[in-house]
Amino acid sequence: MTERSVFAVDRGVFTDPDFADEPFTEREAWLWLISDASFKAGRRRGSSGVVELNRGEFSHSVRFMAEAWKWSKSRVDRFLDRLEKRDMIRDTSRDSQKVYLIKNYNRFQVVAAPKRDSEGDALRDDSGTPAGQTRNWETGKEDTKADALDAGASTSPGLFAEEPAYANDRDRLWGEGKTALAAWGVQPKPAGQMIGKWLRDSGDDPPKVLAAIRRAEQQRTEDPIPFVTRILQADRSRPNGGSPREDRRSTSAIERRLTDLDAGRFG
Repeated sequence: MTERSVFAVDRGVFTDPDFADEPFTEREAWLWLISDASFKAGRRRGSSGVVELNRGEFSHSVRFMAEAWKWSKSRVDRFLDRLEKRDMIRDTSRDSQKVYLIKNYNRFQVVAAPKRDSEGDALRDDSGTPAGQTRNWETGKEDTKADALDAGASTSPGLFAEEPAYANDRDRLWGEGKTALAAWGVQPKPAGQMIGKWLRDSGDDPPKVLAAIRRAEQQRTEDPIPFVTRILQADRSRPNGGSPREDRRSTSAIERRLTDLDAGRFG
């Protein structure tokens, strides 16, 4: 967006009676989503019941957001779709609940301490935070720069700067695959093992594995891991180094398998 820093805003600003009760601008709607996203993993009331949310996720029905923003439901749909296309949010729906993840959420949750104007200020600011640290306004705890990096926060300028480009398809699979598995409740180590297994099932074909993962996300299946495994195992019998004709047959087999999965034919 810009090369300027971030600032803390009280979540109550959206319901403050001192401001007119009027339709949100798109900017206000985006800030509302950031403010509403879960700052830590836990159970929350979602779009159609209680749902386990990871940090940075939110879950609301289109109707709820339309009422909160004083928009039409179709406008909310278009806005969310545009945010997805701009890679600002990701659909992580599960358990029959509509769930979205705010991309780069941690960048919004590390607020730099103010500049020091005196020798005394250089030691500690008004909030009590030592120099060289930031304060996490969600938890009230002091975070060092190393803590911020460990939490996945970016120190590069620009809130909506593009994420680092992946060097190759394999790197992209490990990056996006682990993110998807984390959204499905899988811890980092088992997630790595699962991706390794899927690579073996696919004949070491990272794009094919990533395509299967994305299909599981789009289908919002209740059991995404078996879903991905079945897709990849459907092509396991293809010999390595097959001809282009065999590759086309393999692709057709996968497409037929996906159709069967969509129809509930898991045989």
